[in-house]
Amino acid sequence: MKRHHLASIVALSLLLAGCPAPAPQGVSSNDTIKIGYMNPLTGDDAAYGQSYLDAARLAVQHVNAAGGVNGKALELLIGDDQGDPDTGVTIAKDLLAKGSVAIVGPGYSGVALKVVQDVLKAANVAAVSPSAATTAFSQVDDGGVFFRTVATVALDAKNLFRLMRDDGKEKLAVLYRSNAYGTSFADAFIAAGQAEGVTVTRIAYPDTDDPDYNAVRSAMVGRDAVAMVSYPGDGGVLFNDYYKAGDNQAIGLTWYYADSMTDYASRMTDVEKPRFEGSKGVTQIMDSPYLSDFKEALKAKSSVEYSSGAEAAYDATMLIALALVKGGVTHKEAVTTHLVDVSVTGTKQEGWGQAGFQDAVAKLKAGIDLDYDGVSGHCDLDATGDRIDAKNIVWQWQDGKMVKTGPVME
Repeated sequence: MKRHHLASIVALSLLLAGCPAPAPQGVSSNDTIKIGYMNPLTGDDAAYGQSYLDAARLAVQHVNAAGGVNGKALELLIGDDQGDPDTGVTIAKDLLAKGSVAIVGPGYSGVALKVVQDVLKAANVAAVSPSAATTAFSQVDDGGVFFRTVATVALDAKNLFRLMRDDGKEKLAVLYRSNAYGTSFADAFIAAGQAEGVTVTRIAYPDTDDPDYNAVRSAMVGRDAVAMVSYPGDGGVLFNDYYKAGDNQAIGLTWYYADSMTDYASRMTDVEKPRFEGSKGVTQIMDSPYLSDFKEALKAKSSVEYSSGAEAAYDATMLIALALVKGGVTHKEAVTTHLVDVSVTGTKQEGWGQAGFQDAVAKLKAGIDLDYDGVSGHCDLDATGDRIDAKNIVWQWQDGKMVKTGPVME
């Protein structure tokens, strides 16, 4: 599948999107603080990247309406990394050349690893990812510039394994895309099995949007359940080809899904709905009193259907702004130095959005330690920049929609 078929349409929108809205009174629009955003905005996963972008834009809007950061308006510079690590490096260099003091993203784990190692570490510019969940960052030196508002795949993998076992499944396989995200998820899933004396069949497929089902079919024979770790595009190809081959009868697997497949709902056809009906997965639960209001506000602004986890992009943007406020300056070091500080151990702000940001700024200006309470939950980060307050909830496909059925899993 091609990732570039929307490029001509998106190019103009990206040029326009980089222009900040008129700044409110008392906020300078001539000298903005620039932060970058990078994610796939063309190709199979464009809708996911666009939903997260709209969430980041909403955060910038709220910050600027509340008076900006240290007297200056935030400006969001946007790059389409196409989910490709090499393209991501080019985009990151461009965002830094244009003055970005931090980046919301990258969203894909493989892109994040390469961008951090090849660009951001040396530049000492923070990346705050809303969705790069690989555990591979624990094996590399990120120079203290990588943060994330999503928990690592270790949580999801452990609980997906637990769900399958609780459902009585004994002969398990994990089918995964061979990239940083898929491999680290599979490793954690297999480790969960080893801890209980369960042997899990490992089935990898190439890092492509158009995988060959026939190349993985034989490894699934004899299993009673498979955990699929994919993105919506490649996951949909594999599952539908399984049905087209008649293997729902010949092999008879029960399919379970990683969080990344939840966005397949936006592209599911009427023919596909009965195929997916009743199958399950786990997703990170976003437990916040502000979440429903956030979703309504995002819906009013967004041109695409909401993608699960977009709230984490909003919170990533807010944390960058609050780190700059705490530092009292507008340069990159304030983000890397203070981002964890404003996320945990302190007094929570009152409310969310414009009012919440105003209250958070008032507390910081008064010398009060802030514990930002986000639209995705508490957003507590540890000293390494990893999110530590997340939980999972079981979800199920019902009439082509992802419905959170429970239970909650820690």
